[in-house]
Amino acid sequence: MRKNLLWVLAATILVSFAACRSGSEDGTDGASGNKGMNGENGGNGAGAGPEQQKSLDLSFIPEDCFFAMVIHPKRLAESPLAKELSDDVTEELLEEMTRGVGVDPRKMEEVVVLWLPREPSSRSYGPPFDTGLIIRFSEPVANKELLGKMFQHIEFADEQATCAGRAYYRGWDFFRDSSKPRRPPDPKEPADLGIHFPDDRTMVFSEEDTLEKMLSADKVKSGLVERLGRLDADNDLMAVATAEGSGGAFDKLAREFWIRKKAAPPEKDDAPITRPTDRRPHKGPSPEGDAFDKSAEEPREELPAGMRGLREVPSLGHAATLTADLRADPVAKLVVEANDADAAARLKRTFESALIVGASIFAEQSDDIVKYSPPGVGRPLVELVEQTFDAVTVTEDGEKVIGTLKRPEALAKLPGIIAMATGHPWEGRRRWDSEEIDGVCRRVRRDFVEKRFAKLASSVWRDRFVLYSSHHETGQPVVVAFDTAVQVWENMVEAFDEISPHPTSTQFEMQAPVAVIRLPMARYRKGERTSSDEYLAIAARQHGDWRIAAAVHGDWKLTEADRFDPENEDHRKLQAFYDQVNQVMIDEDADRLRDVCHPLQRGISPGTETDRHEHAFAFGCEEMVSYFEDFWKQSDFQKHQLKIVFAKVIGPLALTLAESSQIVDNGPEEKGKCIQFFCRDGDQWKSCLWMGGDWEKIFTAK
Repeated sequence: MRKNLLWVLAATILVSFAACRSGSEDGTDGASGNKGMNGENGGNGAGAGPEQQKSLDLSFIPEDCFFAMVIHPKRLAESPLAKELSDDVTEELLEEMTRGVGVDPRKMEEVVVLWLPREPSSRSYGPPFDTGLIIRFSEPVANKELLGKMFQHIEFADEQATCAGRAYYRGWDFFRDSSKPRRPPDPKEPADLGIHFPDDRTMVFSEEDTLEKMLSADKVKSGLVERLGRLDADNDLMAVATAEGSGGAFDKLAREFWIRKKAAPPEKDDAPITRPTDRRPHKGPSPEGDAFDKSAEEPREELPAGMRGLREVPSLGHAATLTADLRADPVAKLVVEANDADAAARLKRTFESALIVGASIFAEQSDDIVKYSPPGVGRPLVELVEQTFDAVTVTEDGEKVIGTLKRPEALAKLPGIIAMATGHPWEGRRRWDSEEIDGVCRRVRRDFVEKRFAKLASSVWRDRFVLYSSHHETGQPVVVAFDTAVQVWENMVEAFDEISPHPTSTQFEMQAPVAVIRLPMARYRKGERTSSDEYLAIAARQHGDWRIAAAVHGDWKLTEADRFDPENEDHRKLQAFYDQVNQVMIDEDADRLRDVCHPLQRGISPGTETDRHEHAFAFGCEEMVSYFEDFWKQSDFQKHQLKIVFAKVIGPLALTLAESSQIVDNGPEEKGKCIQFFCRDGDQWKSCLWMGGDWEKIFTAK
């Protein structure tokens, strides 16, 4: 039964993005039978304010309810963020949620979740509170037929029971004891679930003893109901928690959070049947009046310094109110009512300290989140969480502590995160990637000018990065990995009096998960003399994170003068290199292939056929040789031809743009293009960087 309750809760959250295009637009009230504080159904609703504030329907909230959360799925579904989801994402999410919940979640106008102190009962499991739910639909779907759709593992009796003059259905979870055959319910047994339909648009349900409390609620006056009544219902989510009426549940919840249970001993054959859980069922109060067996408790791991004050939060405050609205700014507001002014000051310090420590802990885990998240999800998700930490402010107002969440800019990426997490393309992905590449370029230029070369590690793929340059004194090629590149840059800038940002902006072209960047880096001054430099960078996306995989020093812009010239000696030697490679491929000669490559050669690939639009990776010389050795065991080249279109030489480095043509296993001719950088080795050229694709536009752009 609890599995079904969890599905309902999950659906109300996910539907905010899943129902954007086909939610109900009729504007009808999903709870027409509930009339508020003086309503026919024993409600506790407050009247509208002077500005016609829309009030909540507070029916069926018992006096001892200490927590209530109200979610408006339909309102969430109509938010601008939700409407950015594509139809295929919407339909897939809806289909999955409908299967789990049993009803189209777009029809849920409002969902109310209530927590009440747990009653001593052999049927009470889990945390020290019972849960009640109220669902108000936008269409007349609340009837007996809904029971079989939403609660497929529950067997309902034909006859209804009554409480406080209201009829309700009683149900038994026949999966509680899966070893026994399914049997008709016995009305004499206590029911696992009770469901009441006050009208054809409202469903109230919980475990039977909790439902009876909800049905008996009539004109309740409590601190929780009073606070709910003051809220404007025009919010996506609202929640109120109070210590009043909780019966010590706050303290018990704190114990659940800070104390973990040891494994329970095996149950005897005649022990009561329990739901799958890591806790034993509660069989009544212990002599100490606690809901736990203290002999089975042990402390949880120590909290980090700066967060240990969170243990005192339940004892410092007596109520909290949360409101959230995706359309608004601030997005969310939390008001905690402290016991006195001193407690408010302590709460403020505790929350501020916990935010700082929490942000620090998250920063330490962010790389793993990016790495292990679904393709494209990790980096924007990390950005959203980081901005959320930064957007929270905590203030103190007398005996109240107010936490405010300003709207993070990265919240606009939430639809894209959901789309990619569910394996769908997102139309805003290209704009998103462009912004990420632009951000990498800005960070690289800033750190370089400020001589923070070691910090460039966060902007490059450190384990794969290679710098290709020439020695400023000897003119020999410099081909080094990142750590040595840092030393090269540090030694180079020592020769100058001043470094300033380059006035020219970056240019880049992106194809799938790789990009070519023309990166004007910096301007230098030595006495009265000034100079500048530029790099050609290759960026690669892995797990949604864009970083630099290789950089070649020099201005590699191509003009008509750089078209292949058979009279140019360097051009002829570069073409001779390709002719040699062509023959190597036909002869399947791994040793000769290894000889024509620099030991730190990098090839940038868009990935395999299954993930080529998400991941790119850089492979070295030996990895390339191994790849072709495996390839030659299965296939043969009948033709392999590379022909230079453009060629440019700067000192000991060279660039070619070439056209390729090949025939494999007597199949059709395959044509393509590639770029390749070389470094001079005596009278010959050796390959040092290769990437497939037609990149002529970025190299010839003015």
